[in-house]
Amino acid sequence: MEKKIEKFSKDGGALIKPEVFDPILELQNIKKLPKNEQTEAFQEYKEKLIEQKENLAKMQEALVALIRFNPDRSLDELIEKAQQFGDKFGFSEEQMETIKSNLRQYSKRHNLVKELRQRFPKDNELFKTLFGREPKGRIEIIAGPITLYFRCHDIDDYIYLFTYGFLKERELDAEKIEFVKQTNAAKLIFLIKTKVGDQEIASPDLVIIENASAEHEFTEEKQKTLLHEEQHAINSLLFPLRYNTSFPYLDLIEAKTKIEKELAFKRYFRFLRERYDNRAKDELLAYFKSGRAVEDILETLTCVSEEGGRYDYFDKDMQKQLVEQIFKGSIEQTPELKQIINDMVQEIFVREYRQTIKSGLNAFVSLRERGYSLEQTIALFQQEPLTKWPKLAKRFMDQ
Repeated sequence: MEKKIEKFSKDGGALIKPEVFDPILELQNIKKLPKNEQTEAFQEYKEKLIEQKENLAKMQEALVALIRFNPDRSLDELIEKAQQFGDKFGFSEEQMETIKSNLRQYSKRHNLVKELRQRFPKDNELFKTLFGREPKGRIEIIAGPITLYFRCHDIDDYIYLFTYGFLKERELDAEKIEFVKQTNAAKLIFLIKTKVGDQEIASPDLVIIENASAEHEFTEEKQKTLLHEEQHAINSLLFPLRYNTSFPYLDLIEAKTKIEKELAFKRYFRFLRERYDNRAKDELLAYFKSGRAVEDILETLTCVSEEGGRYDYFDKDMQKQLVEQIFKGSIEQTPELKQIINDMVQEIFVREYRQTIKSGLNAFVSLRERGYSLEQTIALFQQEPLTKWPKLAKRFMDQ
């Protein structure tokens, strides 16, 4: 890789700064090259991209470690550390601005957690402030870097939070209550508005709740639950996903032959499944973080709802709704088309989805076996869609 001399140190030695690699700009430049030069240039591009992803993972691992060791580190210190990585590895200006923006969001969230704890040092008082009533039983609140972890020792308090009873009137049937009782923990997604300094902050992922009604001690297993849920919050804040904004539904309308329709539905259903893949990816990373066994992760994430599965994102009711929604649009319903849709639903949302999870697990394990640390492997895969994990792992191992 070409290097350039940036400046000289005090003893006269040259300080080398790597060439900046901007993936988007680099790809645009390759497309402008003559056809006979593009193949070689693209191969070099892929090698640089792999190297940069590894370096981004190193930075992510280091920043998360700094935050966990001392959550009160100043924003200036975190940004300076990130800039050191950027200078060392040749990150583009746009990449560095995104990283710095995410660190600013971390700082705001951390200050919000501190402010709430300072204003409401008593656990019952903070519970009532956020949720509108006194807890019925004992409540423990553990403040993390960017989360408040509520240990609910009374099942009624846990159900009240799990079902967002503080936001809306609701009547729960026995089946729903029984389902909630079987869960161990959850992250609540709602806005908490407060002022930090002269800024109003709205945080959607601040509260994590634990069902501590059956076990009062904060055991090692419970600590793993906290790590699991906290990993979700850190991932979504520091390293958010970027979703595909295309809309392949138009392909369905234009498809004429049976083969065209099958291909169109495959593209459309894979597009729809992206958000479920992303949720599964988030769970995978959090479970690895908490030290869960691979066999347990696979069984948990692929168990169907009829057998008590909590991560069956596309159960039979959802499948039925999808079919109904398709025929409410501009597509005419025929027996042949309905059969194609039902077959494609099973292929994409059931068989292919489960295989994607299994392949992702194997890819993660393969890099760990090659000597990558847990944090570094999480950082590497956090940047990629779940469907690309096997290919990414192969590239790193080949490299």
